[in-house]
Amino acid sequence: MEQSQLLKRFKSFCWRFGIALATFGLGWLTENLSSLELPLLIQGIVALGLGELSKWWNSKQFNLGKSFFGRILNRPKPDDRV
Repeated sequence: MEQSQLLKRFKSFCWRFGIALATFGLGWLTENLSSLELPLLIQGIVALGLGELSKWWNSKQFNLGKSFFGRILNRPKPDDRV
């Protein structure tokens, strides 16, 4: 398997793993949110705020031209020369 194919598969795995973590986190949060006894209006405002935060993050990623994992994996290596 060539390097670029392996990198694509790794990025795909990381993306799916992140989404799985977010899903489990959201499930845990919804189960335990009732113990906070926040009014439904406050919960809605928090949800809208998180939606705007994700929209900002997506726009930032798009403007940079790469995905988060693409920037990490394609980072220039530090120069070993002293």
